[in-house]
Amino acid sequence: MPPEACGMFAAYMAEVLRWRARINLTGFRGPRAIARHGFVESLAFLRALPPGPLRVVDIGSGAGFPGIPLRLARPDLRVTLIEARRRRHSFLVHVCRHLGLDDVECLLGRAEALGKAAMLRGAFDAAFARAVRRPEEAGALAAPFLRPAGVFLALLRPEALPPSIAGYGPAATVPVALETTGQRHLLVYPRAA
Repeated sequence: MPPEACGMFAAYMAEVLRWRARINLTGFRGPRAIARHGFVESLAFLRALPPGPLRVVDIGSGAGFPGIPLRLARPDLRVTLIEARRRRHSFLVHVCRHLGLDDVECLLGRAEALGKAAMLRGAFDAAFARAVRRPEEAGALAAPFLRPAGVFLALLRPEALPPSIAGYGPAATVPVALETTGQRHLLVYPRAA
């Protein structure tokens, strides 16, 4: 993680708290919940991302989790944030500008429509969709964005069995022990050829 990342995480948290007072930005209340569920859980995805420059998409980004924390930790990631709600999109644009993340792209629109755009279709190495409750739904939203060798990543509690998702190979399961939130399974679904 770059040395300046700690200060950027602090500035990011301050903006999430400030904006959360005005709009429904995230369900995480207070600095501790944002750090635990927003930052720590987002950074767990790093375990499944290979080294080197990658292009990743965060679908239904909301307050920017996991896309922004991943970009702060890995400056080599080219991150695209997709958000359908205008106010949340405005926050994402603001916070990326505030943090100097000029290389993070913030798109306003529904994933179903944006996944049909020629410039986005098949353009990403990895996709996340944390805000979607069921991995099957999230995987379906992510599929159009992924390259043939791309992966869809999901973080689940260990009691949830890894579902099979149409258009993907079997999930590789990576156990992740998060001190703040307990045991999770990071599921890595390879896009079917």
